[in-house]
Amino acid sequence: MGKQLPGIDLEILEKVNKYREIRIKELKEGNTQIQPFISDKKIVLQLIPLEAFSIPREYDILKLGDKFDQLLKPLWDIKRDNEYNFEGRINYVYEERNTLTGTEAIAVSYVQFFRNGIIEAVDGHYSSLSAILINNIEQTIILNTELYLQFQEKMEISVPIGWGLSLIKVAGLSLDIGPLNINRKNIHPILKNDLILPLITIDKFGLDIKKLLRISFDRIWNACGYPRSFQYDKNGEFKAV
Repeated sequence: MGKQLPGIDLEILEKVNKYREIRIKELKEGNTQIQPFISDKKIVLQLIPLEAFSIPREYDILKLGDKFDQLLKPLWDIKRDNEYNFEGRINYVYEERNTLTGTEAIAVSYVQFFRNGIIEAVDGHYSSLSAILINNIEQTIILNTELYLQFQEKMEISVPIGWGLSLIKVAGLSLDIGPLNINRKNIHPILKNDLILPLITIDKFGLDIKKLLRISFDRIWNACGYPRSFQYDKNGEFKAV
C-alpha cells in the first residue's frame, strides 16, 4: 500500500503544474520518448506523484518485473515492445509504414515509466483520425488510469498523485459520439488548439476513477458544444456506449 503524505503543499503542487506545462510544450515540439512519432496531434495522460518534487526517490527499474507489462499498457494497445531507456522503462507500439526509401517503423503509442515514479502515456492513434472517438477514449483513459495507479501502488509510490489529461493540436477535430441519439444543435469542432485539462489530485488508492474523471470528460464534450459527457447518465454513473 502506498504511503500517505500529510496534506498537499501548494508550492509542490505549483511545481507539478509547471513540470506538466514544460512537458506539454516539449511534446508539442515533437519531443516524444520514441521517434519518429505518427502525428503531431497527441493525447497525453500523466500521473505525477507529488513526492517527485518534494522528497524525490529513484525507483529501481530492474525490479519492475512482469507487472510492468501487465499494468503499463499504451493507450492504443496492440502488439507492443518494451525497452530500458535513459529515463527509465517504456512500453510502445509501432506501425510499419511504406516510404520512398522503403519500410519505416513509426511509433503510434507509448507509456513511459520515469525513475522518479512519473508515468506518461502519449497516443497518436486516436488523435490522428478524422474525428475523436470519444467513447473509446473515455473508456481507455479510465481503464489505463486504474492500471497505472495499481502499478504505482505496487511500486510503493506515495500519494497524492496528480492526474492530468491533455489533447494537443486538436483544433478542427469533432467528436465521434457513435450511436448516441442526442440533440446536436450548436455542436461544432474543437476551437482551441490544445485542451489542457486541470490537474486532479488523487489522495488515496482505490477511488472510483469513473466518477473522479467525469468532470474532465465533461470539459472535452463542452469544447464541442455538448453540455456534458453522455457516457454518464443523469445520476453521474458511467454507462459505456
